[in-house]
Amino acid sequence: MATPQERRAADQQDRYAEHRRAQVTILAAAEHLDPADLSLRARQLRDTAQAILRRRLSVRLPVDAVPGT
Repeated sequence: MATPQERRAADQQDRYAEHRRAQVTILAAAEHLDPADLSLRARQLRDTAQAILRRRLSVRLPVDAVPGT
């Protein structure tokens, strides 16, 4: 039987994995958008994808490694 701490850790890992799957789905959908599509849904999807990519970049690079800072 798992301890409460082990259950919390497993739940946290499950939530993180689900979050990553959602991000991958959003990025894939944004990649397949028609560039001429200017609908609200398309703009929101592109904005969300750009935010995901910006967050990924900022997590991977230390501040002093970013050119111009």
